[in-house]
Amino acid sequence: MASSTRSTSHPATARVRLLAHHFTSSAPAPSDDNEVALAKKWTKDVVGKRTAVEATLDPSWANLLAATLAGPGEPSREFKVGDELPSFWHIIYHHHPAPLQTDLASSGHDLRLSPPTPPFSRRMWAGGSVEFDPAHPLIVGGVARAETWISKGEAKVGRKSGRMVAVVEAREVSMVPEKRGLLSGFFVGAAPAPSGSGSGSGPWSVKELRDVVYLKETDEGSGAKAAPPATPKPTFSRTVTLNEIDLFRLSALIFNANRVHYDHPYAHAAGHPDLVVAGPHVSLLLLDTVSRMAPARKVVKWSYRALSPLYVNRPMSLNVAPSSGGNGRVFDVWAADAEGRVGMKGQTELAE
Repeated sequence: MASSTRSTSHPATARVRLLAHHFTSSAPAPSDDNEVALAKKWTKDVVGKRTAVEATLDPSWANLLAATLAGPGEPSREFKVGDELPSFWHIIYHHHPAPLQTDLASSGHDLRLSPPTPPFSRRMWAGGSVEFDPAHPLIVGGVARAETWISKGEAKVGRKSGRMVAVVEAREVSMVPEKRGLLSGFFVGAAPAPSGSGSGSGPWSVKELRDVVYLKETDEGSGAKAAPPATPKPTFSRTVTLNEIDLFRLSALIFNANRVHYDHPYAHAAGHPDLVVAGPHVSLLLLDTVSRMAPARKVVKWSYRALSPLYVNRPMSLNVAPSSGGNGRVFDVWAADAEGRVGMKGQTELAE
């Protein structure tokens, strides 16, 4: 079963504590607080409940993402049935059961996966970690099954961020070997044996943990400001400047309706000077930069933390440097604005 194969290197409880600590100095919320009581009831109701969705990994979607990530004047990579899907590109699939308009908060996020809204109506994707099994890649044109659940949720009170709910969303994606999808007539390696879970899924291809924070709309503080992280001198770097069209196309592909990425008045009201580049967008660009540095090697692990917003129409540097003691496999990666402020920092591990 998915739970038996899930990575134990980052226990959900420890992740929630780390997430809350990263956001602001905080403590467990008072048990007699009505808002916290609502959040605790919600976490009790939803933690551990799993949903599963199957999707055909249509090459047209991969080609749309390739076109979105291509730089000015660059040719777009073209995917065809039978190709391996690049690491982290699974996020453009498995959108169903898709939320209806009535399932969305005023901010645009899915209420079905959220603590009580109101009051916890501000959603922030704060970071995460992903493992990719190079022996069992996701294959374009095949059918993949994504199993998703909330593995941990905890209410917190921060001195500046106010009441918050820190959540770890878990996801595991596997190919479904008996469903060929668009692969009929194609031979793509040996068909993986079923995992024995009864779902018909093969061995896992992707294991993912997403760290998400929900804040109250009225709590405008963004938490205690941490000191800027130290970064090494990059050995590979490039600079991109994303415009409103780039943000729109990526939001459409990952079915992300969060208004801070496309609604200027809403973003301004939320305290931002301009539209915010989505965390998954930055992650995809960073991993694409790693692939440009080492095109023959596969990413097998990716962990990241969102540190500060990055904005539309402003240069963003994407940087890579070998990690100390990484033996040529582990690399520090980070995205920074023109002033050097780091918006996202993480580590990636490459296969030999």
